[in-house]
Amino acid sequence: MAKTKPRRTILILEQDTDLREKMLSLLKEEYMVMPVSDFAMIQDLAHLTSPSLLIIDSLLPEARSLEICRQIREQPELATLRILMMVTRESETNQIIRSGVFINDFIMKPLLWEELRACVKALLRIENRRKIIPSPQKRSKISYKQGQILEAGNLYIDLYQRKVLQNNQPVELEHPILFDLLIYMILHRGMILSREHLLQQVWGYEQVHSTRTVDVHVHWLREKLEDDPADPQRIQTVRGKGYCFTG
Repeated sequence: MAKTKPRRTILILEQDTDLREKMLSLLKEEYMVMPVSDFAMIQDLAHLTSPSLLIIDSLLPEARSLEICRQIREQPELATLRILMMVTRESETNQIIRSGVFINDFIMKPLLWEELRACVKALLRIENRRKIIPSPQKRSKISYKQGQILEAGNLYIDLYQRKVLQNNQPVELEHPILFDLLIYMILHRGMILSREHLLQQVWGYEQVHSTRTVDVHVHWLREKLEDDPADPQRIQTVRGKGYCFTG
């Protein structure tokens, strides 16, 4: 008899009881879903269940949401925990970006259930999808070989070691998806890449409901690579169309 594949664990930190129960009901058929109330509870469950994803409300009392996310990012044992943050307006997302705390993805309230399902599925798929190197026509999932190097202006990238140098200085990209996004844009330099296209090719989303997460990750890349992120020269915004890597 074939062994049943263990279900991944999702933690939900949501203060609205009705919404929390709806989310638990929606996701429990596919995942092990557990409500949590604070960082201490997240830590305790991390030792017992090795959770894959935390879904957290951005509007917890006393501005606790951002502090909890910051605490998670500071703990080595929680390094693989992905965070999906629920926000109610764009200004919240901008505030989180300015804080420097890495959030994997954002979803807008009121929640669209199919969008929530798609976001969760895509974030968890990242665990099994690693080290992509695309061609202009079709993305293929292969492992980088030792010695594979990519250069773009003053950028020198060792694909095998997943290391980025700019002017011979290391650039720390805190999350693998930032590396994948950078590589995809470089390999398609000069091409206008829509947000929908990037979500499908880099994130692996099958259906696209929101493109805000692309803007967030491009912002983080600009913070790392541009001399003046407010006036980017390397990753250009093409109004109404998407982004173009010109470096």
